[in-house]
Amino acid sequence: MATTTGPRQKELHELLSRDMVDIYVGDENTHWTLHEKLLCHPSKFFRDVFYKKTGNKNQYYGLPDEDDGPFRLFVAWLYADNIPTPHEEKDLGPLMDLYLMGEKWEIKKLQVDVMDAVRRWYHDSDTLPSLRRVQYIYSNTTDDSPMRVLMVNCIARMLVFGEGMPTHWEKALRRNGQLAVDIILAEVQSPQCFATAWTL
Repeated sequence: MATTTGPRQKELHELLSRDMVDIYVGDENTHWTLHEKLLCHPSKFFRDVFYKKTGNKNQYYGLPDEDDGPFRLFVAWLYADNIPTPHEEKDLGPLMDLYLMGEKWEIKKLQVDVMDAVRRWYHDSDTLPSLRRVQYIYSNTTDDSPMRVLMVNCIARMLVFGEGMPTHWEKALRRNGQLAVDIILAEVQSPQCFATAWTL
């Protein structure tokens, strides 16, 4: 398991304070009432929202651009420290969105936990990320995103050990120069990683 940096891990009972905050999610403004300390402890983003040093303290916050499904997974992780095990490829979609929440909200442990679940899925199913998954991550993350690195290493492994490049990947790499460069760099800089790419 990767080492995480950030606030010291606290026991759940230490974070279940009386103070609650209201979060409104998505187009429908789905209402969630969450323990303030539990939400803010791992997240600089939420600490900045709810612990402002300017006058009145916020008690609510809207997340109109988030979807209910991934946010429900976030709440489950927040209270139970659990990421659901994906059973089908389609289960990865909400996990990718959950990972992106971890990046936006600066929650390192959430990012690591989701990446572990995604890596385990690809290992156990002996499959590789689909083009649409890689494109989705690329369109929603920055160059230094750990999930990008994971996806790129998986695809580079496919190109090294596979039986040639699938046509749809060839077309995608012609259109997305950055992805092509990242894959080439992964092959050049870390050839040894492919032999043990699925080691957890």
